[in-house]
Amino acid sequence: MLKELSRLTEVREIHALCTARARQAGLPVWRQLIEMLILKLWRDLSPNYYLLARFWRPELRWRDKSDHLNQREYRRLVDRLNPAAYRKISQHKVVEKAMLTLLGIPTPRFIGFWHKHDGRTAAGQPLRSARDLGNLFANDCVRKICFKLVEGWGGVGSWRPKWNVAKATYHCGCTRARIG
Repeated sequence: MLKELSRLTEVREIHALCTARARQAGLPVWRQLIEMLILKLWRDLSPNYYLLARFWRPELRWRDKSDHLNQREYRRLVDRLNPAAYRKISQHKVVEKAMLTLLGIPTPRFIGFWHKHDGRTAAGQPLRSARDLGNLFANDCVRKICFKLVEGWGGVGSWRPKWNVAKATYHCGCTRARIG
């Protein structure tokens, strides 16, 4: 019963949106609803997608609407064009920086990769310890810095320490340490 009510509410909301779009010089409500039904049955595109893609605009040709991929087709196409193994590259900060630089896309300055075994500065010097980090800062006027996990996205693992250049100290709220 509750599920039937939510479906009825959803249909009413879709009808209200179609009415509003028709008033904005869109297609008539009956035409929008027929197109939604055909696209759902033929292409498995939802009425919500129809509204989100703004298919109610009269200047859109039917061919353009019917050529849209549904979610399953889209995922198959992405998997074919960009296999999952290669998608990881955009989450690795060092590789991503190299690719974007190669393509001429502006990025923040890279000063180094801090890692206990493989760390290197942008100039190729070791960057494996707090002392190496202190040496980097002593030789480079760093006013702002952001530490990021090598692999990640959406800012997860990012850390922007509060910085006192004069004393060469940093802290992250609960801890304080001297560099160098």
